[in-house]
Amino acid sequence: MRQIIQIEKISYTKGNRCVVTAFSKQSTWMIVTVLDVVHQYRLETGKILDEKQFNAFIRDSEEALLYNVALTYISHQMRTVFDLRKRLNRESKNTQLIDKVIHKLEEQKYIGDEMYAAEFVSQMKHQLVGKTWIQNKLAQKGIDSNIIIKVLSDYDELEDEDKVLSLLKSELRIVVRKPYFRFLDSFKRKCLSKGFLYQTIEQVIQMQKDFIHNHIDEQSALRKEKLPRNTLHLGYLEKQKLIQKLRQKGYSNQAIVYLLEREDIDE
Repeated sequence: MRQIIQIEKISYTKGNRCVVTAFSKQSTWMIVTVLDVVHQYRLETGKILDEKQFNAFIRDSEEALLYNVALTYISHQMRTVFDLRKRLNRESKNTQLIDKVIHKLEEQKYIGDEMYAAEFVSQMKHQLVGKTWIQNKLAQKGIDSNIIIKVLSDYDELEDEDKVLSLLKSELRIVVRKPYFRFLDSFKRKCLSKGFLYQTIEQVIQMQKDFIHNHIDEQSALRKEKLPRNTLHLGYLEKQKLIQKLRQKGYSNQAIVYLLEREDIDE
């Protein structure tokens, strides 16, 4: 025999939420729902529902609450389906319901991985990050590889050269007092961490070789090293040992030649 459920009370809370209290001979319920669902079922104090109607009301209430959570979450910023699913899993363990809510939002064009990816690429084109960085970030967000390939299909990799050059000029906005190759190593690692290809970084460095040399003061760095006072009178083996030491520390041959006042060391 099916239960007969009677609505005892409807309490209105913040926003459009409310609590419906209902009872039968066997049980009492307090159902959190939203006004739209209350109006949909035309609920009022004293109304009688059969068990089928009441269960449908509970299901629709759960969906409406989860849908509202999803709307609030995506209203602050664009989200991927992966992000949204992760958020909704904190509210419900009903995977079918979560899928239903996400599908509804996709149909309404409120969310979509391709839409998110295209917008993300558009924004990142103006940031000092490379194509690889963008690819990795999209993959971390759960974006399908085919979508990533599609949204990056017209990515102009020449823009990455300009970005690396901007980074280089920023690093050298004031004179750097360190060994030449130590600076280059640090700069390359920074660019690689931002997703620029190694060959792109190398190309910019080769094109800007004179600019880099002019903005690195290796002589100031050399003055801090423990060096012989007079290098002109060093023997051959002593000079080779000193040259090896300075090269290991990242000094350029240009700086070493200047120090030794010789011109017969290969560049």
